[in-house]
Amino acid sequence: MELYEDLQNKCHMEKVPLNKAIEDLDDDIRILYIALGGMMVGLIIATSFFLFATRRLHRKVARERKAYQDLLATIKASRKFDDDAV
Repeated sequence: MELYEDLQNKCHMEKVPLNKAIEDLDDDIRILYIALGGMMVGLIIATSFFLFATRRLHRKVARERKAYQDLLATIKASRKFDDDAV
């Protein structure tokens, strides 16, 4: 109710018909709603790109860790072989 009274006072001071002011307010609300929807879509897309990149990095780290462990196992096996030879 307070919004309606504020709108009425504004229309009286600016000499704008109340119906026109209500239509303008409705248009503004619609534009804000569309902008909010666009921001939500943008946030979802940005999050999916972030998760995709994080997943790729996680897989790369797992491959590197496996290669490192394989290298350590090979080094340990060769040392054991050298110790057995002596």
